[in-house]
Amino acid sequence: MPRYYFHLRTAAGLEEDPDGADFPSLDTAKSEASKAAREMLSDRVWNGEALFGDVFEIASEDGTIMATIPFKSVSRSN
Repeated sequence: MPRYYFHLRTAAGLEEDPDGADFPSLDTAKSEASKAAREMLSDRVWNGEALFGDVFEIASEDGTIMATIPFKSVSRSN
C-alpha cells in the first residue's frame, strides 16, 4: 500500500509530515486530507483564529507532490 505524506504549507512556511500514512489510493489520501483540513478549520473557528490560506501538500514516498488540498476548498462557505 502506498504511503502518503500530508505536508502543511502555511504563511509561516512548510511543516513536513515526517511519518506519513498508508492509503490504498491517492483518492483515499485526498479524502482523508480534506477531512483533516475541515477538522483543523473547525478548531480555528472555535479559537477565533485565521481560517484560510493553509494548504495540505500530499506527497508520495519519493517526495513528489501528488495533490494539494487548500483549506478554503473544504469549507462549505467557499
